[in-house]
Formats: sequence, structure tokens, C-alpha cells
Amino acid sequence: QSPTNNRRPEWTWPVVPGAVRYNVYLDGAIQGQVLPSDTPGTPPAGAPADGAELAEGRYYLQVTAVNDLGNESEKSAPGFVDIDLTPPAAPVMQALPEFTNKNEVTFQWEAEADAVRFTLRYVVGDEDHTEVPMGVKRYELGISEFEDGITIQAMVRAFDTAGNAGDWSDAVSTTIDRTGPNVRLLEPTAEIHTNGRRPVWKWSAEEDGTSPAKDHRVTLAPGPEGRAESTFWQESTEFVPVSDLPSGKYVLKVAARDELGNVGREQAFPAVYVVAPTVSTPVPSPGAYPVNKVSTLAFSVH
Repeated sequence: QSPTNNRRPEWTWPVVPGAVRYNVYLDGAIQGQVLPSDTPGTPPAGAPADGAELAEGRYYLQVTAVNDLGNESEKSAPGFVDIDLTPPAAPVMQALPEFTNKNEVTFQWEAEADAVRFTLRYVVGDEDHTEVPMGVKRYELGISEFEDGITIQAMVRAFDTAGNAGDWSDAVSTTIDRTGPNVRLLEPTAEIHTNGRRPVWKWSAEEDGTSPAKDHRVTLAPGPEGRAESTFWQESTEFVPVSDLPSGKYVLKVAARDELGNVGREQAFPAVYVVAPTVSTPVPSPGAYPVNKVSTLAFSVH
């Protein structure tokens, strides 16, 4: 086999009738002798001796046959072997998103041209690693059965035709996140009555170390009878109606959506009652009033 990382490769050649030994030449220099096999018909074979291992490079081998009179044949046509001791460089894995809500994760990598096969090693959470022999530079792992918070990481190494194994690549990882962020209601925290036509609702998205909140789904429940519920998305964590609200009861509901598209649990604020302001005309009380340096006017408000 060539190329090979075996520094003592074995050569074989056909049996030559009448040969009692064979002289072995490496790059034109005699290396020693090989005797015929005790088993008739078995091809003779030769390899570098212990301590004479070959360095990296290309080597040419020739043999001659010697009969019992000592006559040596012409050298055979040369055969060659490439000794390759240099492993391929570590592959470069494609980065993974920090979080994922997919049902599978795809590992992909780039490698040098002499890399012909690979071993992918992946770890799910605290489990033992799994190694997968590969002939391509892509592997899809199903993760639908794994729970939120589980981290999957992977690395890969390459092998060349000679069987040299390269270093492991840098590891890549992603964490499963299929749960949307929670919201914390800030204002109002209790039921209120107001004659303001544009009340303000405020909240915040709780950060838990997973995919951050991107925007919020806001639903304003109807006030007056027959008023339609309105739902929309916004990035702001504050809602103020763009126009005056009619009198009535209003309940604002809000849910946060993260960058992966996960929507958290919807929460409802306490009710806000918008009431119409009532203005009464002052009516003076009947009767006479003493007038002095400071006049007093008495009236009642209904």
C-alpha cells in the first residue's frame, strides 16, 4: 500500500524458478538477501530491518535472483513506496449558534485536500462522548428528545490516505432553548381607576442566560362593550395608547419572544378602569354672609 505510514513496509515479488536467494536493492543500494519460502509457491517478501526504519519520502526497490552457482540476474523493474508521516491539519468546524430550538443540529467542517476520512466526537450534556467515523464533512444529530438547557458540543479529526491522524479541531457547541422568556409586570401592579385617557403599562423581560428577548406581543382587551381586542408586536417594554381610550375596563396582556422565536407565557396586568371626568357647577349656599376685611364665599359642589 502506498502511501503508507509504516516505516518498515513489506515488498513481495513473484517466485523465480531456480533461485536460491534474492538480493534486495533500495534506491540502488543493496540492503540484504531474502531466502525463498519453505512453502512452495509462496511469494518471497522483504522489509527494512529493525533499526533501519525508513524516513518520510519515496523509495524505489529492486530485486535480483541468484541461482545455486552464484549467477545473479538483472535487477527487476523498480517498484516504489511513499512513506508519509505527516498528519493532516486539524479541520475547522463551522460555528454553531449559541442557542437552538431546532430538532437537529448540523456539524460541518472544512479540511485540507489530503484528508480522506474523519472521526466526529460529540458529547450531549454530561453523557460520555460518542465517536462516529465519517467519509464526508457533515453530520446531522437529532436532538428533539433532549431537554432545555442541554449543551451539545463536538470536535472532529482528519485522517489521510496513509492513515495518519491529525489533531482534534476546536470544539463547537450549542445549547437547547425551546422556552420563551418570562415577563415581569412593573406598572400597574394593582387595579386602578383613572380619568387619564392614555394610561401607561410597563414591564420587563427576565434574562435567564438563554436567548434574549427580541420583542413583545401586546394584547389590549376591550373596554366598551363590543370593542375588538387588538394584538401587535413591539420591541419597547412600555405601552401607551396612541389615541384616547373610551371609558371602560381594560386589561393588557403581554408575552415576550426571544431571538429564536420562542414565545414565553402570557401575563395579564391588573385591570385599568378609564372613567370620564365629571365637572359640577358650584352653587352658592343661600343666606347672608358678613363682609369684613376678608370676604368669605360659601358654596357646595355636587
